[in-house]
Amino acid sequence: MPQTPGAAPWSRRHGVAFVATAMAFAAVPWTVGPWPSQDGPNHLAVAHILRTYGDPGSPFPRYWDVQAGFRPSTALYSVLSLASRFLSEGTLEKCTVSFALAALPLALLLLARRAVPDRAANVLLSFPLLLGFSFAMGFLSFQVALAFGILALALGWEPRVTPADGGRLGWRHALASASYFLCVWWHPVVALMTGMVLLLLEWKALRRWTAWRRILVMVAPGAAFLVAAYLLAGASPGSSADAGDTHFSDPVSVLGAAFEYSIGYTPLEVLPRVAAVAWMLRYVGTSVRANPPQRQGAEAAVGRVVLALLLLYCLLPGTLAGWHYCSARFLLYAWLLLPLGAQFPPHVARRLPAIGPVLAALVLAIQWPFLRAASRQIQDAIDAGSTLPRGATIVPADFNVSPLGPQPTIDAWGYLVLEHDAVTSQVFASGRPRMGGERFRTLTFHPGVLDVATGALPWSGFEMWSDVWRPCAPPGSPARWFVHTDGTCADAVVARQQALAAVLDRYDYVLMLHPSEHEQELFASGLRLLRHVGAAWMYAVPHGMPAP
Repeated sequence: MPQTPGAAPWSRRHGVAFVATAMAFAAVPWTVGPWPSQDGPNHLAVAHILRTYGDPGSPFPRYWDVQAGFRPSTALYSVLSLASRFLSEGTLEKCTVSFALAALPLALLLLARRAVPDRAANVLLSFPLLLGFSFAMGFLSFQVALAFGILALALGWEPRVTPADGGRLGWRHALASASYFLCVWWHPVVALMTGMVLLLLEWKALRRWTAWRRILVMVAPGAAFLVAAYLLAGASPGSSADAGDTHFSDPVSVLGAAFEYSIGYTPLEVLPRVAAVAWMLRYVGTSVRANPPQRQGAEAAVGRVVLALLLLYCLLPGTLAGWHYCSARFLLYAWLLLPLGAQFPPHVARRLPAIGPVLAALVLAIQWPFLRAASRQIQDAIDAGSTLPRGATIVPADFNVSPLGPQPTIDAWGYLVLEHDAVTSQVFASGRPRMGGERFRTLTFHPGVLDVATGALPWSGFEMWSDVWRPCAPPGSPARWFVHTDGTCADAVVARQQALAAVLDRYDYVLMLHPSEHEQELFASGLRLLRHVGAAWMYAVPHGMPAP
């Protein structure tokens, strides 16, 4: 494939640096105990409920309806449910995290080698951006879908089709179609964004039938799967979800959130990431000036995609009808493709096998103590609930709220679902509608069982301390920077106390993670301390299940 004159070709040195860095990232989940991600334990709980729903004596049918079947956005649950017959759900989650951490840069490398080979070394700069917000949030389905989506682009996009070959279809396009289908199965939103990216890449060729033929071969099976699943699936009965409001961010919040979306476990890890992004943006600008987005060519097409994704992040609402992190997903996609949009001078490109791994090593070195501490707190919750009887109902409350970035311990209770068939109020089930709403929701709570008699079970709900903590933060605190809060601190505390009191008689235990003495006085009045391990406090509700 043609290369820019003077560009450093991909060499053995590049390959060694890439493989070593990928292996280091893939090993990170295995260096701690439970993998700390905000949504991860919740997803594990859903997979466990699905697998054991029909077991004799299972407590789950009393609380949930199951919407089974082969549908988009269920791949993670299907894989975990099937494979957990052989390995534990926690081990399988680590395997999936390792796969995503290695597969994403590998798919990027394949795309670069096929489309912009003189920029293949730039992929080494994707590593510092990997283990950040989306992994700490537990967007595991999103990350795996991104790997399949970028692989589909690498195989299906033809950046240098000539009239002589007429855009012939072959095995690569069949593999691209299969990869795109898997992308839909893992996360349909990623598939829709990938389809948009493909159209932007093929923009200058869309006047030719051969381009549309390639696109249809690639996306048609996945699109048919998505449309058919939406039409055939029925809305889950008894849903109490509120569609929520659409929220647009002001320019300052857009820039601030871009900073926050680079944080996984500590704001300190932003430093090497900012260095990598700033460095790449400088040479993305150089490339865009040399290859304007309206021109033909692979370099112009990649620049067009990066600019479009960044623009969509700035213009789309942060929350769309209750679908949180709406615009953030475009930013995460843009960050991943950013290295391919930069045209480094040859003398800089030759140093990337050292610069990329060094920046990645700095990120990991900064993150690891915080990863380990969060994992330890999750283990505390597991140990505090080690004597729970099967089917215990739990109200979880995590008081260990971080002002910036995800909350990697907030769903620690999910492991109690795995080990004790515990039942909690926060399993992903009757959440806000999105991408077809309840049609794609795997579980649905029976209204009036765990929640108030009206069937109203909010997504955040009384067990989320952040609903109180943010309004109670001092004005100007980082806790208020990117999140709009209504009402006063006193009103928020009273509302949470009343919400807890309204349903407490339906539960047996209350799990508190990292509560202060003041918070225990507010919310533990009338409860009996059952066990305290490290950061976790397990209380028994006196009128509930007797303590074991």
